[in-house]
Amino acid sequence: MNVKVHVKDKVLKPIAEVYDTIINPAKLSCYFISSSSGPIKENETVTWSFSDVGGQIAIAVKQVIDKESVSFEWAASGKPALVTVTLKAFDEQATSIEIIEDGWPMDQTGVESALRQTHGWTDFICSMKAWLYCGINLRIGRSKGSY
Repeated sequence: MNVKVHVKDKVLKPIAEVYDTIINPAKLSCYFISSSSGPIKENETVTWSFSDVGGQIAIAVKQVIDKESVSFEWAASGKPALVTVTLKAFDEQATSIEIIEDGWPMDQTGVESALRQTHGWTDFICSMKAWLYCGINLRIGRSKGSY
């Protein structure tokens, strides 16, 4: 049995705009990453850089369904995990975003990793909303060990 991260929220923007903000590296770098080696495309691997914390990570994209979902494997917590981001339109101006990350054993280390990733994905959604609503990048000013 694995521990899964599961976060969900409502974004007050149309589904096409939320989707583009996730797959487009120019937009993703406004609230989450520092840079990307390329756009998110099915069956491709891209590298995301996080200059604020001095790291980078390979993202192996598994599936992309236009304006519906993106799934990829990465090892952000040190072990390979599968991330699935699912979008659903509430109406023309609001989108449900759900993020599930799966890959930790049901032990103390696995639970601790899943809790850190829950914090990270919650921060991802909050940072996305701050950028979409106000043009604010909440990652500015962060550095390794600053929080």
